[in-house]
Amino acid sequence: MLTSLDSVEYYYNQPLKYNQKYSYFIRIYSQCDKTVYTTSHLSSSFEITDVESDYSSDDGTPVGVIVGVIVAVLVLLIIILIVLITIPKKKGHRKKPEMPVRSAAQSSPKQPCFSNPQITKTIPKAQSTLQSSSVSESYGLLLVCETDSSHEDSFPYIYAPVSEIKTSAGQPTTLCIESGGYPPSNVEWFKDNNLVEHRILSDDPAHPPIKLEEFVQHVAMCHSSMESSFYNEYKGLPEWSFACHNAKLPVNKIKNRYSTILLYDHSRVPLEVDYSSTGSDYINASFIDGYVRPCEYIATQGPLPTTFGDFWKMIWERRCSTIVMLTNLNEGGKSQYVFLHDVLLEAVMCGSTSIEAPVKNVIAQLKELESVDEHTNETLYSKQFKTLNTSGVLYEKTFTYTIATDPKNVPKNCYSVALAPDENYVGLPGTESEYINGSYIHGYHHSNAYIITQGPLEGTVTEFWQMIWESKTHAIVMCDEHCHQCWPDAGIEEYGSYTVEVLDCDEPIGDWFKRQFKLSQISDPMGSRVITQFHFQNWPLDSCPEVPLSTIDMLESIERVQHRTGNGAITVHCNNGVGRSGTFCVLMYSLNQFKAEQKAEIFQTVKKMRTQRAGIVETLEQYEYLHKDLLEAIQRYDKYSNFTL
Repeated sequence: MLTSLDSVEYYYNQPLKYNQKYSYFIRIYSQCDKTVYTTSHLSSSFEITDVESDYSSDDGTPVGVIVGVIVAVLVLLIIILIVLITIPKKKGHRKKPEMPVRSAAQSSPKQPCFSNPQITKTIPKAQSTLQSSSVSESYGLLLVCETDSSHEDSFPYIYAPVSEIKTSAGQPTTLCIESGGYPPSNVEWFKDNNLVEHRILSDDPAHPPIKLEEFVQHVAMCHSSMESSFYNEYKGLPEWSFACHNAKLPVNKIKNRYSTILLYDHSRVPLEVDYSSTGSDYINASFIDGYVRPCEYIATQGPLPTTFGDFWKMIWERRCSTIVMLTNLNEGGKSQYVFLHDVLLEAVMCGSTSIEAPVKNVIAQLKELESVDEHTNETLYSKQFKTLNTSGVLYEKTFTYTIATDPKNVPKNCYSVALAPDENYVGLPGTESEYINGSYIHGYHHSNAYIITQGPLEGTVTEFWQMIWESKTHAIVMCDEHCHQCWPDAGIEEYGSYTVEVLDCDEPIGDWFKRQFKLSQISDPMGSRVITQFHFQNWPLDSCPEVPLSTIDMLESIERVQHRTGNGAITVHCNNGVGRSGTFCVLMYSLNQFKAEQKAEIFQTVKKMRTQRAGIVETLEQYEYLHKDLLEAIQRYDKYSNFTL
């Protein structure tokens, strides 16, 4: 068969003889220069056993010809009769139903076709098989088969356009997989405007499907084995060897980021050909099947400077409306295979936790969170918080605390259970131990947007101001009124290598007020900075602020300082650098997210921040407070249409 984007020409063999053994191969020619592009191996021999013999009449005229003429005349007469009957009743033209159109990312390139209307038996060994009785462009299925790894150019798939196939008994045909063959990745039937998919899944006795109710226990077991179970599962995944002819062409090699990651010919995403440029149809991108639809995704490498144009050309031609950019997928030092299990575990345990606009929707969602389960007698708030504490253990196990637990640093920790992990502690170069109990936390707009720390101790005041200076902090949020005072009541005071001078102290605004300091290095008094301290007075250790709007007012004031001073890290501290300071950072993150996306993920934000410092948001009451404060902020913004965060 010769094929191009515009036309398809079929080549048919002469009639196959009864009880004769045959083999077949697939050969592809170039439409441009008529040279062989690739040729498959010969198949195993097979025999035609159900094709009628070539009978002839006594005068030598083939019976088939006579029967064909008679059938044609009868069909013509029937058509004329039907037309005569139906025309008078026809009152309007009815448009013929169109075939279903797949989205661009799901549209696969035209594939070479292999079919012979006379072959009705199973295609032999080592190939996915199809029983066929006729050929039609209206229906089709794609079979992807295991290729012979010893032959680089062996053809790994067969595309068979077939009609609504039925056996002689009138039953739908079956798809057969020979032993040792690779199951097809998808089987799709097109009929009228409906798309019905039939999937064939491989049964692997060593790795059977995991029941949903057993998945939590399975992941916990794998983690408890020091992740050796994950490793063994991953190493047991099969490795397929398919042809990569296009990726290996000299003109295309430079378009591959890695020489060891090449795309398969049968699933590559072709670009529209530019005949003035060799290799113009190539990009390192492959179609990937989704759960419901084939070719639902396009997986591609990050574009190289030389392939930026090809990348956007692919996006345009495939009409992709969503691009997902993934980098540095290394959650807590774990491999991607482990990460997949943890993400699925969270989905199983938590479901959807997103809070989305408009305001009435947020109110309804919060009411649902307050509802009490009659069986467990607990709210959905409580269930989510318990899930956070359960799933969070998986991440907190990855923390190490060798620096925080060093004997010379132990006195610098207020609590032995609230420490800065080695992975993201705030280092103080030039000091004896380079340690302070503070951790960097990512914000919505910036990495390391916050420093969460315990309140300064009498012996860590110098390190506290050094941290403020070196992190370029301009805003300090104090959620604890009982920490050691590290500033003068008035005037100026020295703290190690730094001086702190009081510039101003405002009157209280609700539950908080602010002070302004000038922080300077003694060695360079001209290089001073203005630091604003936001002091929250009425946030008890074991409860939450009574007036949510007071917190929102303070957040808006902090943002104004940040915009004015360049968005350095905001330092937030309470007694232990976990509960109240963590709650404050989650609230600020969630409000910024809601402003940008019209939705907030408080559950996910708490979980994410706990991967940077264990125990953030300590109590159920703090978790509930976050949702209520978010609602107050949303209602304010909705009323005034003023998103200042």
